[in-house]
Parts: sequence; structure tokens; C-alpha cells
Amino acid sequence: MNSGAVPPDVQSSKPVYSIPIDRVGVKGVYRRVCIGSSRGSTCLDAYIDVMIDLPKNQRGIHVSRNIEAALDVFSSIEYGGFASLEEAIENLCRELLAKHGYATNAEARLSTTFIYEYGDTNLELEEHIPVKISMRSRVSRGSSDVHRRLCIEVVGMTVCPCALQMCSYTLNTVGYAPSHTQRAKLRMCVSTVNSFIDAADLIEIALNSFSTPVFSYLKRDKECRMILRGFENAKFAEDVVRSALHGLYRKFAGRTAPDTAIDISLRSYESIHPFDLFVSTRCRMGELAEHFSSG
Repeated sequence: MNSGAVPPDVQSSKPVYSIPIDRVGVKGVYRRVCIGSSRGSTCLDAYIDVMIDLPKNQRGIHVSRNIEAALDVFSSIEYGGFASLEEAIENLCRELLAKHGYATNAEARLSTTFIYEYGDTNLELEEHIPVKISMRSRVSRGSSDVHRRLCIEVVGMTVCPCALQMCSYTLNTVGYAPSHTQRAKLRMCVSTVNSFIDAADLIEIALNSFSTPVFSYLKRDKECRMILRGFENAKFAEDVVRSALHGLYRKFAGRTAPDTAIDISLRSYESIHPFDLFVSTRCRMGELAEHFSSG
């Protein structure tokens, strides 16, 4: 046994094929994350991915360093080390670069379920809405730029305006008429460089884009009022996506760069068809400015 010898560093040996690799790391590291804020501490169950690039002359990464960096950073966060998840994962990126001297780029991703406190004065109710959130930060050695991507996913209700108008025409009624409704899942992602996007802003925009949000607990009178509101605000799936784009433009135009990337998709779980309807679009903030400024 070579008890006194230095063990071989196989990862640092030369690979058979000298080709660089963009991302190498680990996925799904679980941590209980607590963030301090003015309203107190918020704790979330989170899964973290940590990645670095690999130069062409390095055979493999030292995996334990990734785990060590994640545990170090997200242990300190439980004790109020950071004010936001974004700050924490950016710190994790820099910790990865410090531990992997051969890496040029580092990327950290975090996914969790955030409980959004929603209040509706007209319906006189409050709801704690679970929202899936994922965020990613990417930094490069020697650069102060931070590339961020934030995604949220929420569920709401849509009322078909076509069926509503056809039923109104058929029944010769004015005002309310039958239609079909469905739950729809809206996903919104915004990618920026050195700009910060608050997840709560995206959630609010998303909820306001549906015919109406959906709620876990409703008494009969409030259930009726919610349904009536939805029928007053009938929307196609396409309308929901366009409403979300308009909400993003109103909220962030002038606060983010024209090249800010936006990715929105909606999946509608159709109630009278044996399939789902899907809508997706990608654009940049500068393109939205052109669309909305031209009417």
C-alpha cells in the first residue's frame, strides 16, 4: 500500500480526445434554503444544479468540489447570509470558479415551489398559490457580467370567446351565454444580463393574463362571482400569451435592455376536446417595444 504517496489525479490527466466540453456538473442536489427579508425568513425546498465548462486538456471535473461548493454556499444561506436566491446562486457560481481553477464559466440553477400570497378585494379572498420557479445564473472568469434566467409556471382558467358568442347567437341572448372553460398552465421565462427581475412581478403578470386565476377554496357565492368574472373576460389561449407579453412590456420596458429575451408558452387542458392546445412564442423586449408603439 502506498499510504504515504500522493494519490493520482486522474481527472487532471490528458483526455484521449482533446475536445472542450461546455457543461459538466451535477444535477438535483437537495437543500433546504432559507432567505431573510424585511418580512421575515422564507424557507424553501430546493434542487440545485451546478455546472462548469471543461477545457480540452482536462479529462474530467472533480465532482466533489461541485458538491462542496453547493453545500458551503447553501449552508450559509440558512443563517441569513444572502437576501435573495439570485444572490446565492451567483455566489455559488463564483465559488465554483474558485474551486475549479481550470474552468472559465460556471452555471448554477435552482428550482423550487414558491408560495405566492394572492389577494382579491373584489372576491374578498386570499389565496396561497403554489408557483413553480426556476432560476439560473452564469458567470465567466474575469467578467463582472451576470447572465440570469428566471422562469415561473402558474395555472389559471380560460373561457372560450368563440363558443360564448356562438351560444349567444344561437340562443339569441344578450350578455352571458354558455361556453366551455379549461385550466391552462402558463410558463414565462425572462433572460437578462446584469438586470434583476422579481419573480413576484412575473407571477402577478401571469395571473392577470388569464380569464381569471383559480383558487383552492371557494364558498358558493364567491365561486359564482369568479365564474361570472371569467365569462366577462373570455380569452383564447393566444389571448393569454399576448396579454402576458403586454404585461411584461408595461412592467419592464425601459428597465431592461432591448435584447432581454422572453420565452412564453401556454398549455390549455381542453374540456371538450381529447387533446391539449399549446401556444408558444419567443421575442426580445426591443421587439415588444416596436409592436406596442406601432399599435
